Amino acid sequence: MRAWLRRWRAAGGAAFAVMALAAVAAVAGAAVSAAPAAAATATGVTSFSYTSTAGEPVGLGQSATFTAPTAAIDFGSHADYLRMDIKQGAEYWEAEFRPPTGQLLSPGVYRDAERVGFATGRDPGLSISGDSRGCNIVWGQFSVDQLETDASGAVTVFDASFTQRCDSATAPALTGTVKYHALPLSYSYKSDGTADYIGAGLSNSYTGSTSTFRLINDEPGGEVSVPVSGKRDTWRVDIAPPAGTTLKAGSTYQAGNVMKPGLALLDASGDSRGCNTSTGSFTVDAIRTGADGLVTAISLRYTQYCEGSTKALHGTVHYLA
Repeated sequence: MRAWLRRWRAAGGAAFAVMALAAVAAVAGAAVSAAPAAAATATGVTSFSYTSTAGEPVGLGQSATFTAPTAAIDFGSHADYLRMDIKQGAEYWEAEFRPPTGQLLSPGVYRDAERVGFATGRDPGLSISGDSRGCNIVWGQFSVDQLETDASGAVTVFDASFTQRCDSATAPALTGTVKYHALPLSYSYKSDGTADYIGAGLSNSYTGSTSTFRLINDEPGGEVSVPVSGKRDTWRVDIAPPAGTTLKAGSTYQAGNVMKPGLALLDASGDSRGCNTSTGSFTVDAIRTGADGLVTAISLRYTQYCEGSTKALHGTVHYLA
């Protein structure tokens, strides 16, 4: 594992340290690094979706997605109370979220949610209603994947999912998502089998409600790294284009964890497991850069074979793209 450790330490030098400090500051406010700058250069998605199981009284066993601007969506909120009003055609929905008493909403998982305005003790509040149908008593949970605010405290980015049950903890569920200027932020992997040293035959996914994400790129055209931490795991995906080229959306690169002429860099590692030698490929589905040429957002898919194994590690990265 020596070659992998040498390159890992090289990535952890002075340039990395500067970027890491900036990322920590951003995580404290919004749980992702560079998110405000990236959001400023992309509109993001504003939408509401729900799926109702049979016998659930609010969604009536139906499912639907409403997306702006086709749907008229109003979102005026601060982190102590968030409300979205959705209207499309004859349908009208409301979604409300409150943090526990004395707190502000931030990325995380909120369990034991009660009806907004009627929550007891330190329980958070959740109310999803449609066409005047709602719960008298709510048993729910919601997860906030992204939340950003401006200088006034108004929420500028929000991404959450919810589960609501009416009147009983075992009642049929209404599930869904609420997004306001939201950009994708996630990491997932799937291992073909235990012969894959990194993934060990497992699979998992990580979002902002449970995990933190950073993007590191200290020179235009240079290596791009996305470290992910959460759910008792630490992952990192490093990529770079072949020498003398730049990463481009829609391009697929043959790669390995050692740079060679005409070959891109790909090094996916997890929980201190890394390849001595690897082969594979990655596809850049989307990428954005700032005025300085540094990458601010990226979406990619990769396949990596470690130590000549025929069993691969497959992964997908969405960092604000």
